Amino acid sequence: MKDMLSRKIIAIAVVFFLGSFNYCSAQNKTTGLTEAQVMDLVNNKQFQFLAQYMVPSGGRSKVLTENYTVNVSPEEVSADLPYVGRAYQAPINPADVGIRFLSKEFNYEEKKGKKNSWEITISPKDGKDVRSCMFTIYPNGNANLMVNSNNRQAISYSGVIKTLQKKAQ
Repeated sequence: MKDMLSRKIIAIAVVFFLGSFNYCSAQNKTTGLTEAQVMDLVNNKQFQFLAQYMVPSGGRSKVLTENYTVNVSPEEVSADLPYVGRAYQAPINPADVGIRFLSKEFNYEEKKGKKNSWEITISPKDGKDVRSCMFTIYPNGNANLMVNSNNRQAISYSGVIKTLQKKAQ
């Protein structure tokens, strides 16, 4: 009886271990991009960041169900992100509650980070509110973004990098 119980426990442990390994492997494939494709997107300065989680300063992480993005290309950077946190100056338009901007003049700095990641800092020159967007992009396509603002607390986002879709003309 004892032998049968120990076999069941071992079988359950093996199934649990293999299931968790399979889950972890699937998590790395959420972007559908290879490391070479991610490297090309970063090197060409042409990618889309799709935010999946919002992490306000001093707050809880929130899952984002809508498509909130930052589009980066050599010509322009555009953002449409939600915001939760402390504003130091109220917006003139009450509808301007998120982080939304389009910048055609910006600094783009890229350097290697830890664990084969890339650290990219984009500083818009023609915006009023956003001071910098700092991306950390990992080889599997996962990414983090921290947005520093002149009039608001900093906020972070977690998500994935995708291929930037060309605008229809």
